[in-house]
Amino acid sequence: MTDQHLHGLEESFDVGSPQDEPATLASIVLNCMRDRPLAVYLGEGRALRCVPARALGEIEIDDIVGVYSPKADLDAIADDIRTYVEARFGPARVPPVLAPRRAA
Repeated sequence: MTDQHLHGLEESFDVGSPQDEPATLASIVLNCMRDRPLAVYLGEGRALRCVPARALGEIEIDDIVGVYSPKADLDAIADDIRTYVEARFGPARVPPVLAPRRAA
């Protein structure tokens, strides 16, 4: 890995698991953005991560969710995350409601 790759990775940070609520993940992205555009991508270990958009040329990323400006809308980011996760991993599965056990 080159020094540029390492520098780009140093600036990346975890957003959360693809199974987390998309609105929560989008909120984390917006809170970390400050005044710089961020790219959201699927990192190692199947974790969603962010990196400053300017570092995209410095690191190798295969699965980019999107690149967002500081003026991005929370709902738009959440929709992109939801769409990406469903396309990559399938629709979210809702766990079945547990029925009360009957006494034997």
